[in-house]
Amino acid sequence: MPPTDTLAPIRTISRNSAMRMVNHLRAVVPVIVMIAMIGAALAIWWSVWSLASGAPQGRLTSLPFPLAIMLVAAVLWLGHYRRWVLPARRLVHTIRQIRCGQAPIDELSHIGGGLGGLAPLIQELFHELRQQKLAMAQLEAEVHHRIAVRTSALQRQIGSLRQQAVRDPLTGLYNRRMLDACLPGFIQRCAAEQIDLSLLAIDVD
Repeated sequence: MPPTDTLAPIRTISRNSAMRMVNHLRAVVPVIVMIAMIGAALAIWWSVWSLASGAPQGRLTSLPFPLAIMLVAAVLWLGHYRRWVLPARRLVHTIRQIRCGQAPIDELSHIGGGLGGLAPLIQELFHELRQQKLAMAQLEAEVHHRIAVRTSALQRQIGSLRQQAVRDPLTGLYNRRMLDACLPGFIQRCAAEQIDLSLLAIDVD
């Protein structure tokens, strides 16, 4: 797994390339749409002007020109639709499926048209994101494991220290500290149940 400092330049380059591609699309798409709209407007204007001229022969001779303009506009619009609109819709749909886990990342390699150069960059970003998530999951699991091990060791050490504090190191019997801690409870229990309390003390000194 490459370290984070080596992945950062790759992510920066990929994002910059993607932003350049998006800016290029934003600059090209309006031009194509504008050309198609101008062509359609010229065709409509020429048709109206030809019909208003009043000469049937002039109408027939001027008819192919607006038809040609409309045909060119239709071809431009169809090319724009097939090159940009359809790939953009497919790209958005594929990205949503990948984020939901319904499609593999390699599905982006089937994106063509004008977005064919953008799809590999998005694919690379998805791979990097998945690697980072995997690395974070592994790191989190390792941290949880270390915390569990240290907590268990600390609990054992606390239990050992507690036993050492209440038992005599020579005989292993409970010492005065244990007596002071437990005697008030024994007295209250015996008083509540009205039973006698017996205490056996041995001085080994």
